[in-house]
Amino acid sequence: MPGKQTASDRVVIQKVTQTLINRGIRTPCDIQIASKGGNVTLSGTIQYEFQRKNAVRTAMGVPGVRRVIDQLKVKHRETWTDRTSARRPHSS
Repeated sequence: MPGKQTASDRVVIQKVTQTLINRGIRTPCDIQIASKGGNVTLSGTIQYEFQRKNAVRTAMGVPGVRRVIDQLKVKHRETWTDRTSARRPHSS
């Protein structure tokens, strides 16, 4: 996010970062966190789609966060077909 970062923005970033780490969301994901006036932007990559909701919900629960802007990209887009075909024996 462009613009000057305030001390309170730095505190929000630290709190969001620590909360995501405590919830196990940051690793192996590559999430960058920015804050401007309590508006937090999550960007970078997550491994799977289900991690998006967890990351956004976790960030929203941090004191000082007014809004979360989700710019996360999913690295692996697993589908139901991917899961079922992996279990299905191959015929010769």
